[in-house]
Amino acid sequence: MGYVIIMMTIDEIKRKIAFAAKVLRSLPDKEQHGFISSWPQVLYSPEELLEQEVFYKPYRPTPAEISEMERILEWFSFLNALETKIVWRRANNVPWKIIGEEVGYHRSKLDEKYRVALAKIQAATMHKLCQLDPLI
Repeated sequence: MGYVIIMMTIDEIKRKIAFAAKVLRSLPDKEQHGFISSWPQVLYSPEELLEQEVFYKPYRPTPAEISEMERILEWFSFLNALETKIVWRRANNVPWKIIGEEVGYHRSKLDEKYRVALAKIQAATMHKLCQLDPLI
């Protein structure tokens, strides 16, 4: 019986890390837990509901998405602190110029470190997959 090895591409890794960043941003702050209002819930008539402004409903991740985020965040254990900062800041759409000012590197050096970090994640996840199934 043959096995097909599906290696994640760098673009897939970027998408997954961006997904993890989105899920982590959408989790509620610690301070919000336990907040209870003493006011009774207001019941609106259908006319009042039609007149109200539409409010943005925040994205709430599902438990499966949170578990996937936790699995993705484990990938950062393969990177050093600088690589982690660069990859995480890029996942949060921080411009290269700002990251460069924070870490003290030029854009081209940051891009090189970013690509090396993503390649490390790619290799480490592939290595982990091979350890799970020794027949691969």
